[in-house]
Amino acid sequence: MVAPAVDGIDLLTRATDLLNMFTAEKNVLGMWDSVDGGYFFGLRFSGTSPAHPGRAIVDRKRKEAGRQAIMLQAFHLANALTVHRYANMESRMLEVALRHIYQPAIHGVPSIVNANWSFQRFRNGTLNEMVTTEAMGTELESLFAVGRCVSG
Repeated sequence: MVAPAVDGIDLLTRATDLLNMFTAEKNVLGMWDSVDGGYFFGLRFSGTSPAHPGRAIVDRKRKEAGRQAIMLQAFHLANALTVHRYANMESRMLEVALRHIYQPAIHGVPSIVNANWSFQRFRNGTLNEMVTTEAMGTELESLFAVGRCVSG
């Protein structure tokens, strides 16, 4: 299979260059949580403007549970296109998707959780167990993508 190109750009090379930064081994931005698995919520910059961004600070207190499931799909596709170069990350993200992202207690996927995958609390002390269709859809798309290739 020949990798597609647009305007002379090898799309597979561009995609894997981007994806490599998010592997547990490289973890260039520090987003991968080596203790509890999955990706931290995001980065914020200490600077004053896009021209002066300052330093990147990882939000290590929370995670977007559902949205990060798309990384399972990304690693799965990259793994298929690169002769298993991303097998480790696909396996790690599948474990995250099955053990952490889907929450059986609420029959769904919460939008946001604490970094250790526990539910956050609202200011009044009640648990934030909200499930979103976006989070559910992302988890479903990724599991179907992986399952489609495993089962046939």
